[in-house]
Amino acid sequence: MNRKSALIVFNTLSITTAAAAIFAVAAIASGTAYAGEKDVFGDTSFVSTKTRAEVQAEVIGQSEALRMTHSLATASNQAPKVASGYTREQATAEYMAARRQVNAMNGEDSGAAWLTTHRAPEAAPSLASR
Repeated sequence: MNRKSALIVFNTLSITTAAAAIFAVAAIASGTAYAGEKDVFGDTSFVSTKTRAEVQAEVIGQSEALRMTHSLATASNQAPKVASGYTREQATAEYMAARRQVNAMNGEDSGAAWLTTHRAPEAAPSLASR
């Protein structure tokens, strides 16, 4: 293909492309939009049977009924309070001791230093060891 024929093909393609684009824009622009046309699904006009105040009163009444039901349900589902001799200070002390042990066992020496200073609880004898 020589230089002259290549230019003719390029010009033809660009003219064809431009013509197609102009045709597409003209086809889209020539369409008519019927905003006031009847809906495909039939008459969908809505006519309210209640006033705004009636609807608001109904919604508020439902929310009050739900609130009352919830308060009655939570009042009847309360767990009984159990008195315990275990104090908050005891729980905190046991938690802190367990936390120190975990930190020591996860340390650089894998708990060797902690194990030398603390005796491990003796395991209960099992039936297989007798």
